[in-house]
Amino acid sequence: MESDANSKRGRFMGKLFGKDRKGLSARDGQDLNNFLRGPSDTLTTAHAAPQMLAKLDTSNARRYPNALEVNAQPQPPSQPGLQASLSIRSRPVSQVRSRKDLVVRFADTFPEVIGDGGDECSVPTVEIGKRKRAQSAPPPPLHMKKVAQLQERERAYSDAQQDDFVPPPVRRTPTSFSVSESSPPAAAPIPTLDPDPVPPPPPPHSSQRGIHDISVADIPAVPAGTPKTSRFLNTSVLSNDDKRKSFIEINQAKQRQAEGMAFAQAVRRSASASSEHEWEETRQKLVGPGSPTDTRASAASSAGADSPEPHPRKQTLESSPASTNTHNSTSSPAFSQRWPSMREKPRLNESPTKASATVPETPLAAMDDALSIFTSRTRHLFEPFRSHAEAVKPILSCLPDDLARAALWWFLKGRTALEISIREQAQTPQQKGQVEASRQQAYADLAKAYWLFDEVLPEVMGTKSSPVDAEVQDVGQAITSQLRKLSSSMKRNGFLPPENPMPSQAIDESVWVEYPAISQDVILLLWGSRGGALAQQRTVTGMPLLAALPLGDTADMFCFGRYFVDVFLMEQGAESQPLHFPCFLSITRYTKQSTLEFCLASQDGSVQFRIQSNKMTGPTWEDVKWRAEKSALEIKLPRGFALAVKCRPQDFKLLWSMQDFSTKALATLQPRKDEVVVFRSALRSFQYIESSPQSATFPRDPVRNCEVGLFEKIQQEYSPTGQRTYHRGFRLAVLTGPTTKMLSAVSHMYLPHIPVQFGFLRGEQSEPALLLRFDDGNTNGRMVMAFGDEPERLRFHSLLIGTAVEQDEKVYSEVPIVGYSIAQNARFEPIKGFSQFPWSRVKIINEDSEDEIPETVLAEKLKIVVDFKCGTITDRVNVAPGELKIRLSVKDKNSLSIMRPPQRDMTIALSETQISKQTPDDMRKALNFTSRSPSVRALTFTSQRNLHEFEEALTGFKVLFDGTAAAFAISRRRMVVPIYKKWEATGSRLQVVQSENIIQVLVFFEDFHHGESMSFPLKPTDIFEAITRNKLVGIKIDDAKFPLPRMPENTNSEESADDGAFVSLDLPEIPGEHDDITILFESEEERDDLIRCLPAPVKGSRMSKNFGK
Repeated sequence: MESDANSKRGRFMGKLFGKDRKGLSARDGQDLNNFLRGPSDTLTTAHAAPQMLAKLDTSNARRYPNALEVNAQPQPPSQPGLQASLSIRSRPVSQVRSRKDLVVRFADTFPEVIGDGGDECSVPTVEIGKRKRAQSAPPPPLHMKKVAQLQERERAYSDAQQDDFVPPPVRRTPTSFSVSESSPPAAAPIPTLDPDPVPPPPPPHSSQRGIHDISVADIPAVPAGTPKTSRFLNTSVLSNDDKRKSFIEINQAKQRQAEGMAFAQAVRRSASASSEHEWEETRQKLVGPGSPTDTRASAASSAGADSPEPHPRKQTLESSPASTNTHNSTSSPAFSQRWPSMREKPRLNESPTKASATVPETPLAAMDDALSIFTSRTRHLFEPFRSHAEAVKPILSCLPDDLARAALWWFLKGRTALEISIREQAQTPQQKGQVEASRQQAYADLAKAYWLFDEVLPEVMGTKSSPVDAEVQDVGQAITSQLRKLSSSMKRNGFLPPENPMPSQAIDESVWVEYPAISQDVILLLWGSRGGALAQQRTVTGMPLLAALPLGDTADMFCFGRYFVDVFLMEQGAESQPLHFPCFLSITRYTKQSTLEFCLASQDGSVQFRIQSNKMTGPTWEDVKWRAEKSALEIKLPRGFALAVKCRPQDFKLLWSMQDFSTKALATLQPRKDEVVVFRSALRSFQYIESSPQSATFPRDPVRNCEVGLFEKIQQEYSPTGQRTYHRGFRLAVLTGPTTKMLSAVSHMYLPHIPVQFGFLRGEQSEPALLLRFDDGNTNGRMVMAFGDEPERLRFHSLLIGTAVEQDEKVYSEVPIVGYSIAQNARFEPIKGFSQFPWSRVKIINEDSEDEIPETVLAEKLKIVVDFKCGTITDRVNVAPGELKIRLSVKDKNSLSIMRPPQRDMTIALSETQISKQTPDDMRKALNFTSRSPSVRALTFTSQRNLHEFEEALTGFKVLFDGTAAAFAISRRRMVVPIYKKWEATGSRLQVVQSENIIQVLVFFEDFHHGESMSFPLKPTDIFEAITRNKLVGIKIDDAKFPLPRMPENTNSEESADDGAFVSLDLPEIPGEHDDITILFESEEERDDLIRCLPAPVKGSRMSKNFGK
């Protein structure tokens, strides 16, 4: 001991500075005897000298005269004032001393056991004492008079021979709430100091220790709130070592005190007006500012030199340092393993200054530090939480699921209230007060969640033998993670709780929400059961905790928001007495489904109600009625019950808009009244690029796993021939997939009057992709769709442009062509744009039929597909009887013209990489023209054989004969006299066609003033005769039945002129004439070919002998 006169150091220092060491022992014994001696019978009064009274300073009077001033600076001994004060003990005193300036205090610390066993113990007594001191709780910090030695202790931290040591914080007398020592200590979420450090190595011998080697272990323990006592009962607080300091040592102490002012300022207590001045040694340099202490109720948060908090905060502290070791006794091993960052405390192997200089602060460490500040500023509310919770039901009787659900409840409520209070803009002082009050309540609610999981749940699990349920573990990890993020955000934006303790009078400290008592069958109804209680007890199960009260998105679920609502359960006939259930309404959607769900959940678990789209699992959206005037949702339940969900008006509007938007977005992938689904698939990726950069209809970046649907628009009409169906274009809809949180949908029409512009691409992973342009008038842009494989892309593309061949369809003709054009009529030039295309082939697609040639009239699946190098033309031939008319060119034997009435089902597709910029506009004009007026399509084939094959597939009539007649004459008898007049045309195109038993003769004239075309049937009853005239050979049809060639009624009408130039095979004109018809050819071969096609034998022809064989 340093003050022991028998030690070497004491004898050495006494020789240098001790002037009164000789009479010290005798005088100390005499002082003790005088103090303990009973009162004398005679009154002896010792008056002080008059000159000493003038030096008393009553303004600095203290409760304890011998207590050292905290801010007192040591002065050199040359100053008269200090010399006079220090020389009081050296003045001669009388033999009989009074009890002036003597104070007796009993030490509050436990007796120190320096050995056990005595001589019989095999371990040396010195070693036992060192071991006891190492295992005991670290003593409290020094009085302020030791502040000069603070820098020396910091040096001792970094000394390799000294073990790391951090004393616990100073303790104050509780001023507000008392903290029960039986409750488990709150653990900080960041690594804290070990309450049981490794025993330090034995200190060096006392003879080798100087004033700079003083160990903290040599300082006696003084509990907080008690005066500083001397080392012995008969020794003054002012030690003799202080009186023996030299001038150099005093100046060194002064410098060290000045250097440590910043550190001491963080723990100085200057608010009290009493003479007691305390200070606390913090751990700011070890774990950063604002970190919680090891004890369950830490000391007031330090206000260091770099802390933004202006005033230190007063908190309740526990009175025993041994409580720092009570943590592990209340937490179960299974619970401690769940959050190692909250339970494990790393050992100290380096000095705090070195650690802070070498280890950078990570984002996780910053979040942990923010959470530490939050918990340290709300920890004083934990005991009121416990009191309120115990008043409802014992905490140890609570189930872990109930505690986890309550923690989720308060976290959601606190975070929601905090967000609302931050968003609100207070204008008046009253509004500011309300916002501040709601923010204080939000802090308290968040503290409830932390308290329930950090203290209550470990305490409850400590009484159970079963491990913590995995679901409860997931809840704990989720709450801890969310609290870290929220605290970090509050710290970053300056919304952490204030340093000063929040007033508990204005805070709702209740933990358990009150709910009405209901029976088990009613609980089943509130869990979504549709049947009776007995039938559903085995099938209805509660929802997972994080699904009923979701904190955010999970791996298999998205959360779009939570709202606090009031749920009322009403029974038919007792609507005026509803049962009230405060609940949270969560908007969620699972990643494997596309529809939204509304989930209602109460704190006690009695309400776990989902509104979804599956009728087999519970109530659906069809059972919900939106009451805008009441801002409520009404849900019909079985057995005469009903549920009313009351919301705030703004929340009701938001819920309605989200559900309405979701319903409309999902409806884009459903066929409408006049639509048929032709394609449905999931895209590997989809990118939507609008021309307007401000548009936010769909994300501009590629989105994976989108759903695409192609719908054919159908128009149905009722006619005398029956119901008819017409193609009116396609609608393309794309919806983000279930794995994408933000729901987006686009829908565009591809109508027949607009050409389809496409392009074949490859994606980032070489997947086949298709580019499509869209133009709806208001919006235009491009879409890039990546498919799973090449056949899927080709399938979608062929459906969109109308070239797909379905299972019930067949290609009846596919022949090459050399030309295709669309003209206003047969005499006009073709529309601009078609002549530049390199034509490839044409094919006829029609319904697959058992007959050789299917129906071509009223055929809804008959279409002409023309392929060229940079696109296709799909001409749907859905015509009524008599609407399809054809004409053969007299000069070009390989040309065929088709006349069509106005149509709105033609599709032109163009590859945008192979066409000019003007081509889409030209095609658009052509499509607009064909939809408004009759038009003529002219096709040029490579041979007559290809022409006949195409004609047969289009009209259903097989070509039996196709040739050019040198003369075609019609004999007409005059009305009054029996004189015949002939109408004769030269160079006519003649064709004989047959469909089943019907044989027709098609005649097309050129420069014939009586008409341009005619057709008449041939029957087996007709009389045919072979004739020869002027080197021309031919046949004569006696008394043939035929209509005259038609002349246009109005020559100015283009439609009438074209109507006379084309003939209809399916609906020929009724014969009105019966005269002779003569057909002459230049060669006998052509005549013989015609004779082979006639339905009856020909007189005078050698081929008539073989007829019928």
